[in-house]
Amino acid sequence: MTHLELFRTPDGPVFGEVAVRPPGGRLMRLLRRAYDFDPWSVVIRLELGERPGVLPSKALRGAGVWMLHPGAGRVRSVRGLAAASRVRGVRKLVCRIRAGSVLEPRAGSGSDVGWFEVWGKDRDEVQERMQRAHDLIHIEMES
Repeated sequence: MTHLELFRTPDGPVFGEVAVRPPGGRLMRLLRRAYDFDPWSVVIRLELGERPGVLPSKALRGAGVWMLHPGAGRVRSVRGLAAASRVRGVRKLVCRIRAGSVLEPRAGSGSDVGWFEVWGKDRDEVQERMQRAHDLIHIEMES
């Protein structure tokens, strides 16, 4: 298993990173949901030098995650979390900030201040549900 960052550009694919490690950004949770297998057990078996057996080659459903980070500064208010969590397909919503929180600039996916996970029958349904939930979340920053 590798962590691969591949970007589609007008000139073709560009590799950003290839690393011998599991992916971050909560992707292991999404793999488990979309493909119906435990990717962590596969990582362990591979590390032990074992063959993981037959792995699914096609997703059975869609799954996505949206990381939250409004930018650096002091948070004035956080609204809409309850409404966003009620959007069909939202399975988990985490927000670790509130009014008064002071945020540093976002350095990467590990420096999010929250996230939500969405499931659906396919990529299009997940994308629509994610956008609907995101549109309900309002994190207002002080100027």
